Formats: sequence, structure tokens, C-alpha cells
Amino acid sequence: HLACLGLQGELLDQILADGTLLTEYRIPSLHSLKTLKEQARFARHLKQASIDIVHTYGFYANVFAIPAARLAGVPAIIASIRDTGDHLSGMKRRVQKHICRLADCVLVNAEAVRQSLLQTGYEDEKIAIIRNGVSMSAFHKRGSSTRLREELAVPPEAPLIAVLSRLRRLKGIEYFLEAAALVSPRFRQARFLLVGDGPYRNELEQYASRLGLGRRVIFTGFRLDIPEMLSQITVSVLPTLSGGGRRGGGHTRGGES
Repeated sequence: HLACLGLQGELLDQILADGTLLTEYRIPSLHSLKTLKEQARFARHLKQASIDIVHTYGFYANVFAIPAARLAGVPAIIASIRDTGDHLSGMKRRVQKHICRLADCVLVNAEAVRQSLLQTGYEDEKIAIIRNGVSMSAFHKRGSSTRLREELAVPPEAPLIAVLSRLRRLKGIEYFLEAAALVSPRFRQARFLLVGDGPYRNELEQYASRLGLGRRVIFTGFRLDIPEMLSQITVSVLPTLSGGGRRGGGHTRGGES
């Protein structure tokens, strides 16, 4: 069973096509009468479906679903926090901390996130780390050396420097563009790829234009052929300001990382 606060996202069509049961609980905010009604509806569903485990992800899902799951008597409740929370206000951090006390486990994806939670008063014995996994089988076969470059109208000898990320604030992508503006005069054949999509895209496109990057920056949009792209990328960059993993650049020539 899947539940969401909004029927949207790049993978929605794939989920619906798989026939997975997906229920929407649309709420205007976390502090409204409609939200309380939706939480009650969610709790009823959990009881009727005899759900044994509720696993939530992110601030809004944690705050919405964990109290309802506890009210419904769900045997196991798992909250997920996968960043250091730099995008949350102090009030939201405190609310999430108190809500997560109702969970049986707080799942994080990096030691940095665990340390951040401990510093703000989370219970150590409740925190578990499961690091992000990657299926390496998808990366064993290199893609065509020409198809991707032809599609993006990139010269065959041009170095490709890329960020693979959802385009939203606190991903640090504006700093990547600023670095590209500094580097581009020295490496005139280099192209800078932004692989992904999101609500920040229009602002980033305008910023790239103001920086004078022009066609040197390519916004590819959401893509599923990441293994093939990585096999052609010279340098991958992770400029995020909030994620729990390592920050910085990585060399990925030949599909290695």
C-alpha cells in the first residue's frame, strides 16, 4: 500500500501502471481542520487494511502519518529522515523531533544525518542507518559513445561536467553554475549538464543566462538512462548544502565513481 500527500512526480505514471494501490491524502497545510479529517481517514484505512508497518519519509509525511499510525495501533512505525534538515525552520525541526518520539525507529541514510539528529536531542537507540544502495549491474555495460552526445548536440571531444539532482533549493546548483562560469573560459570545449528537473529550473536557467554561459549549460530534464550518461561524463559534481552524504566532486570517466 502506498499513500501520498499529492499525486505528482516523475515516477507517478510508472507506479500507476504497475497497479500499486496508491491513495492520496491531499492537505492544505499541517494545521487545518481538513488535515485532521485526512489523518482520521488514514488511520481508518490502516485499521481496515490491517497494516503492520508504516514507513514515512520526509517532514510532511512524518508529521502527518506517524500520529495517525500510532492512533490506529500499527505495530511498527518507521520514520525516515534523509538530510541534515538545513531547509527546515527551527520550529519545524522541533515539531518533527517530537513527532518522531512516537515512532519505533528513525531511519537515516548517512552517519552525518545521525550525528545531526543526536545533536538536536533524538534518542540514539531509535536511530538506524541504511546507506543508499546502487544496483551495480546497471553500470556494467557502457552506452554508445555517440548517441548521447548526438542527442545533446555536444562535440565528441568535449568534456562533460554534470550535476545529477532534483532541481530545488539547497541542492547548491547555483554554486555549480558559478563555478562553471569561472572554469568555462579555460576549457572552452567543456559542457555543463544539469540532469534532473524540479521547481527551481526556471530560476536556474535564468541565472545561467545572466552568467553568460549560454549553450555551454544543458538542462537535460528528468532521465532514466543514468548509467549510460555516467559512462560519458568526465566529472560529476555533488554541490548539495543539505544532504547526508559526501559533498564535492567525483571523477567518473569510463563509468567509474
